[in-house]
Amino acid sequence: EFNIIFENSRGCWLAGGNNVTIANNTIFENSRWGITASGSLNITGNIISGNTDVGIYLSSEPLSISYNLINDIVEYSNEDIIPLSFGDIYSVNFNGDSVDTYNNLFMAPLFSSTNSQNGDFLHLDEESPCIDGGPSGYLDSDSTIRDIGAYYFNQSNPSVPEANFTSNVVLGSFPLYAQFINT
Repeated sequence: EFNIIFENSRGCWLAGGNNVTIANNTIFENSRWGITASGSLNITGNIISGNTDVGIYLSSEPLSISYNLINDIVEYSNEDIIPLSFGDIYSVNFNGDSVDTYNNLFMAPLFSSTNSQNGDFLHLDEESPCIDGGPSGYLDSDSTIRDIGAYYFNQSNPSVPEANFTSNVVLGSFPLYAQFINT
């Protein structure tokens, strides 16, 4: 949970297991698969993007694939294990972004930086659809709906706009009223 899985041959490889959960990870630019798995598993809250061959490859039916941002190919060993309506756009989420029946997003994640030498590497950009894209019953540290991926976007400390103005204590009246205009 909450891992960056980056530049590996296989990002996350699971062979068997019961009720395994892969949650809130950013699985990015792995040279083969983002996730390849068999067994009963839950895949939730992950960003799966930029993986060379396949984002997710499953050889058995998952318990759930929900609240992920998937910007890669998804493959199954046979069509019988594909969850009903997976990938079919069904509705919109809290942000107004299009999601399938399981609240998965299928679009670019919008990172602040994809340069691994940058301090904001794989952090969410302020326009990212991953912000507040998770299940509403879970909250991030800033008390907002859980974000998708390993890093959350802190919304508790919005930047305060700078206001420059001057006044003259000789002229005017009390109280001083000021109107601020967004520019």
